[in-house]
Amino acid sequence: MLKKNRLLLTAATMLAFSISVHAKSLEDKLLEATASYIDKPSVKKMQTIDALLAQGAKPHFEFPMDEEDTLEIPTPLGLSIYFNDAALTHKFLEAKPDLSLPTSTLMNMPPMMYAMLPPEMNAKETAARRAIIKDLLAHGASPNVKTADTSTTPLMVASGVVEIYPPDLENAKTLLQAGADPNARDQFGNGAFTSMGASHLGILKLMLEAKADAKKPNENGQNAMHYVCTRYFKTRANAPDPEAEERIALLKQAGLDINGLPERQGMGMLGNPLHSALQQKNPDCVRALLKQGASLDAPAVLDLNGNTPTLREWLKTDGKDFLKDNAVPASLRKQLL
Repeated sequence: MLKKNRLLLTAATMLAFSISVHAKSLEDKLLEATASYIDKPSVKKMQTIDALLAQGAKPHFEFPMDEEDTLEIPTPLGLSIYFNDAALTHKFLEAKPDLSLPTSTLMNMPPMMYAMLPPEMNAKETAARRAIIKDLLAHGASPNVKTADTSTTPLMVASGVVEIYPPDLENAKTLLQAGADPNARDQFGNGAFTSMGASHLGILKLMLEAKADAKKPNENGQNAMHYVCTRYFKTRANAPDPEAEERIALLKQAGLDINGLPERQGMGMLGNPLHSALQQKNPDCVRALLKQGASLDAPAVLDLNGNTPTLREWLKTDGKDFLKDNAVPASLRKQLL
């Protein structure tokens, strides 16, 4: 509720600014009517919106002002998306807006990407947002649109590339059905497999069926096997991971090396799948890797001196405090040492 009030207050401020510099346009009136309706819906307020649309008010437009003077407020379409009002969004989409325009002056992304980056939502809001995403696609929004800063696509978001958003299997299916490119990569070379997508069984199966390239590394040389144990940041440390073994088996079948070091090294020390799994506090996945053939005596990490110690060696030297500091279960500690 606090976020809603803040955004609607910003809308009111924006309108006041707009009115002070030029006469109130149809778009100003529609933005005002939309904010008022979202704040407290009523039949009368919806009739006002309908009347403005009938007069030619655009529900999605480019704000005609300098960036230094802008405030963060979406267009009417952006507001309806943000607040998960599927019916109002549909009404605005029926007006055939230009869906290539950014949602707001500061959020430099079109509605399709804006819809993929929601605030925290409950089940009802999630269902509404999924309906909005389908409606955007049905009205011509591109499933392959990219953000201006990182070249992230909607499918990457649904697959878990953006770390603050967990994978969403239903959205991923919707986007693929609409023609999303399963092999698209962002500016860091990350895609569905070099993300939480590799640690989500449903996403993993879906992307393999879509012929996504599981072997292709990101710019750090990491491939899907290095991400197979990746956790969503809100996941409790050492939480169960009953699907780990099946994910690893699928990636082995796809030809990935269960002991491979990243092909290239970026910033920091990047390790093989076992080393990466330990960093994720995912003991079930570590055990599954060992069961599937990961070796404790394979080169585990390229250290700062250019050496490649095995995991056992690393745990006795640079990583000697790792098992204790990260509360690795005693039974697994014994297995690793």
